[in-house]
Amino acid sequence: MGWQLFDWSSAPPYQQILDYQGGTQPIYIGWATPGVATSRDAWKIRKLTYDGNGNVTQIQYASGDVGFTQIWDNRTTITYK
Repeated sequence: MGWQLFDWSSAPPYQQILDYQGGTQPIYIGWATPGVATSRDAWKIRKLTYDGNGNVTQIQYASGDVGFTQIWDNRTTITYK
């Protein structure tokens, strides 16, 4: 077997949701284990900020927390750090 950058067989499976807020680029990206309701506090949420050319200039986490502790349904009202 050849060299591998990452052993995906040991990676935990996640569902992912993208919210474009009516645009063409994702603003919010959320991850959780499969089957977790969007109303449960078991999501990791990132918010992306773009410049005028469509380049990502900032990536922030909901409440500054990189853990799976957020509610996806609240993504637009959460403070991002």
